[in-house]
Amino acid sequence: MAGAEVTNAANHWKRALETHQYNHPHTRHYLADLIEADPAQFPYTPIAWFSPECKTHSRGRGKSVLKPIEQLSLWDQHNPEDEQSRVTMEQVIRFTEYHRYEAVIVENVVDIKYWPPLTRWFSEMGALGYEYHTCYFNSQFFHPLNGQSDFAPQSRDRWYTVFWRKGNKAPDLDFKPLAWCEECGENVRAEQVFKRQVFPQGLYDNTGARGRDYAV
Repeated sequence: MAGAEVTNAANHWKRALETHQYNHPHTRHYLADLIEADPAQFPYTPIAWFSPECKTHSRGRGKSVLKPIEQLSLWDQHNPEDEQSRVTMEQVIRFTEYHRYEAVIVENVVDIKYWPPLTRWFSEMGALGYEYHTCYFNSQFFHPLNGQSDFAPQSRDRWYTVFWRKGNKAPDLDFKPLAWCEECGENVRAEQVFKRQVFPQGLYDNTGARGRDYAV
């Protein structure tokens, strides 16, 4: 709906590609692990969307998975698969450095904000010549009522960071979902606010408690 066409898609899981191919038959698909792949094998596109592996960043696993290696104690079990999974975030930098996209969209779980290298990750993207803005959206607000093409059946919080080349016009990322107003008896555009102001751009405060809300 933003006027883009998905021309290329890559994933290491064959079933994921088969599903995407079914829904996007005109997209060229690549079965590849981006950690091992050479960016040169993929054609240039003005926009790149990355969805790095997220389960090792999520607190939903019931354990703290975001400690850097140097902070692990003798009682912490180091899982090489966890570390390799988090390396997928680094591929955003590697591919962007090669292709120099006009815009880059990165999606992940909201717990990515606790990833220790995140500040350095942003700095490296800035050094490549990019401005950025981070948004926190819930998928349930993207449905036909808000002008979307399909209904989103899940309430799923997501972290989105959008990068654009310095000098390019900043994208409009101000999302105001429709919400029912009891006083006026109709749907109106709502403002996104957060219950806790410790981290006003995040869905979590420094205690890890959820604190999100959409208010009219």
